[in-house]
Amino acid sequence: MALPITTLPTRTRTNHLDGQGSFYESVVGTRQAKPYNYPAAYSVNRVSTTYAKLFGNTTTHGGMANASTSKGDYLVDPTCSMSCISSEIAWAINSAREEMIKLLNEEAMLAVNIAERQQSINMMSNRVMQIYRFTSKLRRGDIRGAAAELRVSPTPIRSRPKGNGRWRRSKDYSDAWLEFHFGWEPLVNDIGACIDLLSKPIPGGIFTVKGRNIPFVKTRYQLLNPAFGEYQRRELMGRVRAKAGGDLHVSDPNAYLANRLGLVNPLSVVWELVPYSFVVDWFANVGQFISQFSDLYGCTVLNPWYGWTMVIGSSRYEYHYTSGGRLHGQEVNQTALYSRRFLGIPSVKLGIRPAKRLSVVRAATAIALLTQKL
Repeated sequence: MALPITTLPTRTRTNHLDGQGSFYESVVGTRQAKPYNYPAAYSVNRVSTTYAKLFGNTTTHGGMANASTSKGDYLVDPTCSMSCISSEIAWAINSAREEMIKLLNEEAMLAVNIAERQQSINMMSNRVMQIYRFTSKLRRGDIRGAAAELRVSPTPIRSRPKGNGRWRRSKDYSDAWLEFHFGWEPLVNDIGACIDLLSKPIPGGIFTVKGRNIPFVKTRYQLLNPAFGEYQRRELMGRVRAKAGGDLHVSDPNAYLANRLGLVNPLSVVWELVPYSFVVDWFANVGQFISQFSDLYGCTVLNPWYGWTMVIGSSRYEYHYTSGGRLHGQEVNQTALYSRRFLGIPSVKLGIRPAKRLSVVRAATAIALLTQKL
């Protein structure tokens, strides 16, 4: 039996030009059988040279303007192997996972689902007691009381049975019961609906979340020969953003709520009790790293996936030196797009958060902490 998803051969396009207008593209895709409802791995690399110029006696770019060649770190290459941006990719994935957990912990959704279940339990209990009281009053011959329990009018029903006012034969009781059919049948249906709801997991559904945009500027400058002003400069400017998705359900509400109370992963509670641990989490992701081991306890995630997309608007290379009163060397600018999709749930990588401007709330909190210490 064939698998529903098969990986296709890598598709590559390039013109091998070492100059302006050079391009490279490689795509690794899949083929899926109908109904196309499973996530699949995916990879794409696109690089193009938007500007390339030679100066002085320099006659060739030496492959630096070729979009299909690797040129070392701090410049784009055909496979996105630049190690200088590995931490930005990791933080983009961390951010997507954080959004996934936020979605899971959405108070409104969780409160509605649990409240709905509690209401179902209460409704079922009320309906059972209502039928019990109705049956008891009907057996005692209290026709008006039985009608009141079902909130129906007793006028179509005999106000007094035969004989001395009480039913003495089962047939009389059965006839009266049938007359109340349209009053008690909805109660039975309500009980069935409640049981059906309680037998299912708390609904979740297919979800897709986006992490934060992680911008970056990476620069490396090397002075090679001061006598000739010979230098080399490399620069990357771009951003990366990750996504995650799947089919999420709370399969065990009790286990999930126990996890929320800190009964599953006590270490996360201990970390929260460490003085000023939240300040540490401003700059590192210790809390997120600890919580990952129990974040999804009591939950089921079907067909999970995650991925990231990186857009590099400028990959600039400069090499210059002065000789004979003339400027020599070259300048090259390239752009690139890289995208990846993986199967599974992303793990959290521990590290220092990307630097960003301190918010007003954080500044006020820091001042309050300092005032408290003083």
